[in-house]
Amino acid sequence: MLGIMRDITERKRAEEEIILRQVQYRNIFNSVNDGLLIVDLGDKIADANPQLCKMFGYTYDEMLQLRGIDLATQSSHHLFKEVRSDIQKTGRFHVAAIGKRKDGSTFDMEIFGTNFVTEGKKQMLGIFRDITERKNFEKALQSREEDLLKKTQTAEEANAALKVLLKSI
Repeated sequence: MLGIMRDITERKRAEEEIILRQVQYRNIFNSVNDGLLIVDLGDKIADANPQLCKMFGYTYDEMLQLRGIDLATQSSHHLFKEVRSDIQKTGRFHVAAIGKRKDGSTFDMEIFGTNFVTEGKKQMLGIFRDITERKNFEKALQSREEDLLKKTQTAEEANAALKVLLKSI
């Protein structure tokens, strides 16, 4: 009877460390408040966190059948050329677009992204934020400013008319 014994303690420790890091990565990825999306070079969705799925109304499995461009309205499709150009130049991008949910409804979104390499494959991470509330606030603020400007002009005109009236007395 012949036997060979090896100490595999170090290998077991390394495997456990890899598993712990994978769990840590997945926990972070899934707990971020913004929608996270990983796409490959062909624009195919490779991974998405629960917040992104909820934001667009898709299940995780449905999301993995889509391309990044499927999440934007036709009017925002031109931005994909801009994103590719920015990624090639700087490795990063930032765009505002109109998102399209599974049910066809739309919303304002902001997307930040960067490219990275994992397991020898180039991929892109997109961070999606629903900015509908911010856009509505900006529109209300702009409307309020326009209203105040009109009131100021009216007051200035009334003031000028009063000055003319006072001079004539």
